[in-house]
Amino acid sequence: MLANMACSLIEHKRITTTLAKAKALRGFVEPLVNRSKRTAPTAAAFVSATCGTRMPSRSCSEVGPKVATREGGYTRIIRVGNRLGDNAEMCHD
Repeated sequence: MLANMACSLIEHKRITTTLAKAKALRGFVEPLVNRSKRTAPTAAAFVSATCGTRMPSRSCSEVGPKVATREGGYTRIIRVGNRLGDNAEMCHD
Protein backbone atom coordinates (compact mmCIF):
# COMPACT_ATOMS: atom_id res chain seq x y z
CA MET A 1 0.00 0.00 0.00
CA LEU A 2 2.78 2.44 0.88
CA ALA A 3 4.61 1.76 -2.38
CA ASN A 4 1.46 2.49 -4.41
CA MET A 5 0.80 5.66 -2.43
CA ALA A 6 4.41 6.77 -2.88
CA CYS A 7 4.17 6.27 -6.64
CA SER A 8 0.93 8.24 -6.74
CA LEU A 9 2.46 11.02 -4.67
CA ILE A 10 5.48 11.32 -6.93
CA GLU A 11 3.38 11.07 -10.08
CA HIS A 12 0.59 13.50 -9.12
CA LYS A 13 2.58 15.63 -6.63
CA ARG A 14 -0.38 15.66 -4.18
CA ILE A 15 -2.73 13.00 -2.86
CA THR A 16 -5.62 13.04 -0.43
CA THR A 17 -5.55 10.38 2.26
CA THR A 18 -6.20 9.88 5.96
CA LEU A 19 -3.88 11.46 8.49
CA ALA A 20 -2.57 8.12 9.76
CA LYS A 21 -1.68 6.93 6.25
CA ALA A 22 -0.03 10.27 5.45
CA LYS A 23 2.18 10.05 8.53
CA ALA A 24 3.20 6.51 7.61
CA LEU A 25 3.80 7.56 3.99
CA ARG A 26 6.10 10.38 5.07
CA GLY A 27 8.52 7.88 6.60
CA PHE A 28 8.44 5.83 3.40
CA VAL A 29 8.85 8.67 0.87
CA GLU A 30 11.52 10.76 2.58
CA PRO A 31 14.31 8.16 2.10
CA LEU A 32 13.25 7.63 -1.51
CA VAL A 33 13.48 11.34 -2.27
CA ASN A 34 16.80 11.49 -0.47
CA ARG A 35 18.03 8.62 -2.63
CA SER A 36 16.77 10.30 -5.82
CA LYS A 37 19.01 13.32 -5.16
CA ARG A 38 22.01 11.19 -6.05
CA THR A 39 22.95 10.96 -9.70
CA ALA A 40 24.20 7.38 -9.60
CA PRO A 41 22.22 4.85 -11.64
CA THR A 42 22.00 2.61 -8.61
CA ALA A 43 19.94 5.26 -6.82
CA ALA A 44 17.36 5.30 -9.62
CA ALA A 45 17.31 1.51 -9.64
CA PHE A 46 16.70 1.41 -5.88
CA VAL A 47 13.80 3.86 -6.10
CA SER A 48 12.24 1.93 -8.98
CA ALA A 49 12.68 -1.40 -7.22
CA THR A 50 11.18 -0.09 -3.99
CA CYS A 51 8.10 1.36 -5.63
CA GLY A 52 7.61 -1.39 -8.19
CA THR A 53 6.84 -1.15 -11.87
CA ARG A 54 4.39 1.75 -11.55
CA MET A 55 7.20 4.15 -10.69
CA PRO A 56 7.35 7.04 -13.14
CA SER A 57 10.67 7.24 -14.94
CA ARG A 58 10.90 10.98 -14.41
CA SER A 59 11.01 10.72 -10.61
CA CYS A 60 14.76 10.83 -10.18
CA SER A 61 15.36 13.21 -13.05
CA GLU A 62 12.75 15.78 -11.90
CA VAL A 63 12.43 15.37 -8.15
CA GLY A 64 16.14 15.06 -7.38
CA PRO A 65 17.30 18.43 -8.75
CA LYS A 66 14.32 20.25 -7.19
CA VAL A 67 15.23 19.16 -3.68
CA ALA A 68 19.01 18.99 -4.08
CA THR A 69 19.63 21.90 -1.71
CA ARG A 70 17.24 20.72 1.01
CA GLU A 71 18.40 18.52 3.87
CA GLY A 72 14.99 17.00 4.64
CA GLY A 73 11.31 17.75 5.09
CA TYR A 74 10.32 17.09 1.51
CA THR A 75 6.68 16.29 2.29
CA ARG A 76 4.12 18.46 4.00
CA ILE A 77 0.85 17.25 5.52
CA ILE A 78 -2.01 19.73 5.12
CA ARG A 79 -5.20 18.87 7.00
CA VAL A 80 -8.42 19.37 5.02
CA GLY A 81 -11.15 18.28 7.43
CA ASN A 82 -13.02 15.10 8.14
CA ARG A 83 -14.42 12.54 5.73
CA LEU A 84 -18.22 12.40 5.64
CA GLY A 85 -18.68 8.62 5.87
CA ASP A 86 -16.67 7.73 8.94
CA ASN A 87 -15.42 11.13 10.17
CA ALA A 88 -11.78 10.18 9.57
CA GLU A 89 -9.38 13.12 9.51
CA MET A 90 -8.28 13.75 5.93
CA CYS A 91 -5.24 15.58 4.61
CA HIS A 92 -3.26 16.43 1.48
CA ASP A 93 0.23 15.05 1.38
